[in-house]
Amino acid sequence: MFKILLPVDFSDSTATASQYALALAAVVPDSQILLLHCSQDYLAEGDMTITPIDELTASEIVAERVLHRNEEEAQNQLEELYLEMQNQNTKYVYPVLIERTFVHGLPGDKIPEQLQRYKANLLVMGTKGEAGLMRSLFGTVATEIARNVAIPVLTVPENYTSTQLQKVLFATDFDSEDVSSLATLQQFLHPFGASVVVAHISDKGDKQEDNQKLEVLKQNLEQTSNNSNISYTLLKGDNVAEALQEFVQQQNIDMIAVTARKHEGLNALLRTNTVKNLILHAPVPLLVFHSPEVS
Repeated sequence: MFKILLPVDFSDSTATASQYALALAAVVPDSQILLLHCSQDYLAEGDMTITPIDELTASEIVAERVLHRNEEEAQNQLEELYLEMQNQNTKYVYPVLIERTFVHGLPGDKIPEQLQRYKANLLVMGTKGEAGLMRSLFGTVATEIARNVAIPVLTVPENYTSTQLQKVLFATDFDSEDVSSLATLQQFLHPFGASVVVAHISDKGDKQEDNQKLEVLKQNLEQTSNNSNISYTLLKGDNVAEALQEFVQQQNIDMIAVTARKHEGLNALLRTNTVKNLILHAPVPLLVFHSPEVS
């Protein structure tokens, strides 16, 4: 059973991510999506004490009414999104079981809790780009969640409109977990019949050594899964994120996949800042796997 957790904040990125998540889930029989909205009472600042109405000041009464109205509006928006997705769901061969839940708390706290409760296989989140993140607490959470939860995370750019999935770029820095990530990626892509390009960005390093590492990765992968839909290449560039984005545009890539890790190194490709930059600026959806150090 394939289960997607989809946090939503009702921005334009929510609409994009929900469309993409539904298209992904609908190719797998018996898939499920849980829509999650986190409502935070910022004025309460964690104080859960209920004050009797006759003890509230006039300004506190106004604040309570505003909060109640905002929460009611968010619940209505969640229901509207749920009904809209249900309507779209009817056009697919494999209808998806769609559910929704409304919780109180910060996304950074509640998303991991819901992942564990729901036992999701994939977390899908919309992203807004750097300018949009400045206007959205929810958006800033995406970069942290994507690097620190145990399951794969798929971020979808706000302006991305396609649901096509035919060609995927897997960026490697020869992490020990890349074989496992690639095997998982192949399983994920199987219903789509997509091909995979495994690429390493080679700057001033030894090109011959990098080619040898690519060959070792290829051989290791052949021992665990079918390698027929995978090709391998070296890319040149000093800036990893820019080199990947240029390749995406040149080769009509539909998705980027990476293995995230926390440790730094002179040749570390997928270091924390690179993953963050990709989440903020990648022109296509980004699928983030995790090495044990991260999860």
